[in-house]
Amino acid sequence: MELAPLIKDAAKGNAAAQKCLFDRFADPMMAVCCRYLKSREDAEERLLDGFVKFFRHLPEFTWQGEAALYSWLKTIMVRECLMFLRKKNIFSIIAEVE
Repeated sequence: MELAPLIKDAAKGNAAAQKCLFDRFADPMMAVCCRYLKSREDAEERLLDGFVKFFRHLPEFTWQGEAALYSWLKTIMVRECLMFLRKKNIFSIIAEVE
């Protein structure tokens, strides 16, 4: 199915269109989340949080092509993972010794 009409329907709140988008992009976005997070459970949670954010802000999205949609969704997923890591304070600051 074409993505442009699917995006319009999903932006209007059509659950079937949202499910089609989720099914189409869930696997590649899960791979993105798994690259950032060690735990598969944490990655799945961030994936779902990212899709919630994606569908909430979908009406604001202007269609410019599939590549733009993919990169926007990927950016959402990466930011969700990074926010999760920041909240858990997994990043460690190492002082440079002279």
